[in-house]
Amino acid sequence: TDYLSAAESVHPDLTVVGPEAPLVSGVVDRFRSRHLPIVGPVQEHAQLEGSKIYAKRFMEDLGIPTARSAQAQDLDQARKALDRFDLPVVVKADGLAAGKGVIIANTPAEAIAAVESLGPNLVIEEFLEGEEISFIALCDGRSALPFEVTQDHKAVHDGDTGPNTGGMGAYCDGRLMDSATTSRILDTVIRPVVDRIGFTGFLYAGLMMTADGPKVLEFNVRLGDPETQALMHRMSNDFA
Repeated sequence: TDYLSAAESVHPDLTVVGPEAPLVSGVVDRFRSRHLPIVGPVQEHAQLEGSKIYAKRFMEDLGIPTARSAQAQDLDQARKALDRFDLPVVVKADGLAAGKGVIIANTPAEAIAAVESLGPNLVIEEFLEGEEISFIALCDGRSALPFEVTQDHKAVHDGDTGPNTGGMGAYCDGRLMDSATTSRILDTVIRPVVDRIGFTGFLYAGLMMTADGPKVLEFNVRLGDPETQALMHRMSNDFA
């Protein structure tokens, strides 16, 4: 409601939502109910970022390439699910965690500790190897316009060591991906989402470029942080 009253007091030509929490709580639905122009997904579609369990089920339903996974609603389920995966294994908290809800566990003890610290609602995933790429497209419910791909530095220390963060910096370079791969990602990852649900706003696919092709690690429903800073520096046109 505070966002709404602020908008009604300043009458912006357009509101662009940066952080994920207002999107997940339905800010776009409220703005649209007052006919205020806003860029972002409705609350239901924001669950692609708001719930890792929802996102995995959505991807599996659409056949979007992603890591093999198991979903757990309690710690007992999660501990049993760990037995179905080799090490290292990836443990993800279901809800929003400001980019810090993912632990890569290299030993059985680390895996159990990850489950207990992030649980009870979890996604357990196979570990994928490759280069991690951020692929962001602006969608209007019918079509998708991709930006240049970016890459952020997830691990907290130099040399890709230490725990994952929300991003310790990013760069944007067209040489990260060729046009054929860009088209493949649009066809297999981005457009299926737009076509199925009429997604509006920024659809961000965190991808692992594996030997078997691009696979989705996660969806975000906004411009990425810190990727946006690198993207804006690449743009020569008026972003608005």
